[in-house]
Amino acid sequence: MSEARDPAPTPPAGSFSDRQDRGHARWFAHVDMDAFYASVEVLDQPRLAGLPVAVGGEADRRGVIAAASYAARRFGVRSAMPTATAQRLCPGLVLLPGRMERYRQKSAEVMAILREVAPAVEPLSLDEAALELTGCARVHGVRDGDWTSFALDLRRRIRRETGLWASVGMGETRRIAKIASDLRKPRGLTVVERGAGPAFLAHLPLERLWGVGPRLRERLRALGYGSSAALARASRSELGARLGRAGLSIHDLLHARETGSVDPDRTHRSIRHETTFATDRIGLDALEPVLRRLGDKVGRRLRQRGLQGRVVQLKIRDRGFHTFTRQHSLARPTDSDAVLYATGRRLLRALGWEEVPVRLIGIGVGELVAATAAQGELFPRAVEEEREASLDRLLDRVRSRFGESALEHGRSLLAGDVSGTPWAGTGDGPDSSDSLPRRSC
Repeated sequence: MSEARDPAPTPPAGSFSDRQDRGHARWFAHVDMDAFYASVEVLDQPRLAGLPVAVGGEADRRGVIAAASYAARRFGVRSAMPTATAQRLCPGLVLLPGRMERYRQKSAEVMAILREVAPAVEPLSLDEAALELTGCARVHGVRDGDWTSFALDLRRRIRRETGLWASVGMGETRRIAKIASDLRKPRGLTVVERGAGPAFLAHLPLERLWGVGPRLRERLRALGYGSSAALARASRSELGARLGRAGLSIHDLLHARETGSVDPDRTHRSIRHETTFATDRIGLDALEPVLRRLGDKVGRRLRQRGLQGRVVQLKIRDRGFHTFTRQHSLARPTDSDAVLYATGRRLLRALGWEEVPVRLIGIGVGELVAATAAQGELFPRAVEEEREASLDRLLDRVRSRFGESALEHGRSLLAGDVSGTPWAGTGDGPDSSDSLPRRSC
């Protein structure tokens, strides 16, 4: 394993156990931007450099932290933390509301660079991507299987062209590369040489393994697997019998067997919008207008990306932080504001929460497909549906020109201010609408 930080020393000769590309054996990289949202804000406002900066919602609106700079993290500030808690931990915290369009712009710059160097790039979020570089050693001047110089050059190029730092991990499986990218953040670089994956993983804490969260970690310890090394010594059949599919996946990971692939065409798993109220809301009359407005936001994002979804999802949370989700599968995919709202409204009414104080509500769409793939039904859409689609397109044009709140459905005007904490989860997955040319190796 090779680790480096700027300025980086030349890797020692003989530091790789396997100096051959082995006839295009698979090779992966994982690029993860460092404190992305906060770093973009510091880039645009240099006076914030070195200060504890966080992007998130306001404390008096029950906001949560979406991202924190490393200066803020030294105080214990973390993403998904209530803003009030973050401000208690760090009284000097610089809290910013966030600018998603700006983050998407900077993300597009990063992804364009990655697509120039790899034949397959899969954006996982605005600030993270998986790359497959199998067969690309000669193109990038990589000799004897030593990818460290390539990784350093890629990281420096991202910094030079975007002003932002990234951490890079590389390895013979996608999951090893992902784990490696997180190992030395920020500005980290870790290359796990071919054949060294099992030894690299066996020395990591359990929680560093892909897919091992707090619950599974405690379950593993209860079963007698107190370390990654102990897991690696267990047979595949043993882990499968004791842990099911999770056990098989862990065994494959620890023995460097790649089960995933980099899919450049993989689209969003879901698109969603949710909001946390400054004060609890009770009753359908208070909740349905909010659902209407959130549904409009989801519908617009679907249309912007040329997507439609078949599964409508409702999320709701009470004042005790108990979260409930419900979903309904439609007969055909949709991007209609009216259909999203009507389905979400039925799910909400079915919950029977008329007397329950609600802290958070959200609506989303899953099982997404390209809009063109969803067309061509046997029978044309009804006149009413076509009118709704025309209205949606009209609203999109007006909002694009005059702003998100320039024109609203009458029902959603009763929602009041629901903009308090978009950081409770806007569900912004990788933007598959980018179709920049990919490099062939």
